[in-house]
Amino acid sequence: MPAACPAHQKPPHMKTRAITVEIAVAWWFRWYVATLTLVAALMSAEPDPEKLARVLLKAIRVRVVR
Repeated sequence: MPAACPAHQKPPHMKTRAITVEIAVAWWFRWYVATLTLVAALMSAEPDPEKLARVLLKAIRVRVVR
């Protein structure tokens, strides 16, 4: 077994804390992206990145659990 790197060892006075982050994507977001991709391909167009970002922010929920 290789020796532990001293830079990755925590000092004895520090405590470890675990944080869990839950990320949920709305059920409709995958359908939205699939439809957007299809329409963009059929129309030979590019989706508006700003609009896609706004929709993405509505579709994703982030929750921090301690």
